[in-house]
Amino acid sequence: MILARAHMESISACPEATREARMVGVKLLEGAFSLEGAFSLEGAFSPGSKSPALLKAGREVSGLYERGGRGLEISLKESARWMGMCARTGDVESMCDYALCLEMGAGVEPDLRGAFDWYLRAAGTREQGGEDEGEREARGEARFSVGEYYETGKGGVPEDHSRAVMWYKKGEEDGDEDCQAGLRRLGDIAKIVKGIKEIYADPVN
Repeated sequence: MILARAHMESISACPEATREARMVGVKLLEGAFSLEGAFSLEGAFSPGSKSPALLKAGREVSGLYERGGRGLEISLKESARWMGMCARTGDVESMCDYALCLEMGAGVEPDLRGAFDWYLRAAGTREQGGEDEGEREARGEARFSVGEYYETGKGGVPEDHSRAVMWYKKGEEDGDEDCQAGLRRLGDIAKIVKGIKEIYADPVN
């Protein structure tokens, strides 16, 4: 039903929508999921799209390709492609999921720097009124991932503990436990480094 609402929503905004496109929407409303119906949604995706129904439909199709079912064979490539379309709308959860696809090479060529860029986009989003728990958690996870990249120099990102701490602190505000652990870890490292410097600075030693 989510897919049906998204389809009808997308074509209702387009006076030039074909009779065939409208018939696909009717079939979807009647419960007849089809590849034709899924593919007809692609043209409705655009950067910054604000259609919740369209976004949910895209994520549903991505999930179906990942798991298989309802007439779709498992295809990680198609799953990642649909998640990428959802990510480009600016949805926090989709940006994180697509970043993970790039990080793990799930359906796409592994691209750590590309994953970092998507995590950074998600991490930089601001809290919006009415956002749900999933969005807040996704932003916290993205901030942890950005901090981890800066902490370790992963993916060719310049190692920078100051920036790592900054992002971990932001994630901590979202209640992310991994960010809290990251802050403790970097705090311990800083204490060790300080202790070593003090030893070598002491003329007695």
